[in-house]
Amino acid sequence: MCEEYIKRYHEKGIINYLGQVRDILEILRDIDVAVLASYREGMPRFLLEAAACEKPIITTNVPGCRDVVEHGVNGLIVPPKNAYALAEAIRHLSLHPEQCSEMGKQGRKKILSQFDETIIIKETLDIYKTLLQPIVGIN
Repeated sequence: MCEEYIKRYHEKGIINYLGQVRDILEILRDIDVAVLASYREGMPRFLLEAAACEKPIITTNVPGCRDVVEHGVNGLIVPPKNAYALAEAIRHLSLHPEQCSEMGKQGRKKILSQFDETIIIKETLDIYKTLLQPIVGIN
């Protein structure tokens, strides 16, 4: 049902369904705003990559997504399952390209300061050390 629905709207030219994409950077170069309307996420790699590419983000207020986006700073957060709020956020950013540019810059700063690979690895190792210290006496 869902696949047929998407296919029908793609054929009518209402949406441009790309299917599985192997090179997300190619897509990110061509978009103005990254949108992920999710009901539930872990840490969404798409949003991390979009922010790293200086794209403003619109996403839903669910765990994972709200960890990447600071509302009004590097994107907009809307309630989940609220198509009207999502459409309104898209409309807002389409009317304010200067805000999009600033949000994109702020998103890149956030990625570099909070989600850089070296930071994540260090934080993970610190957690392991804390958990293992009572067991094996690691300092």
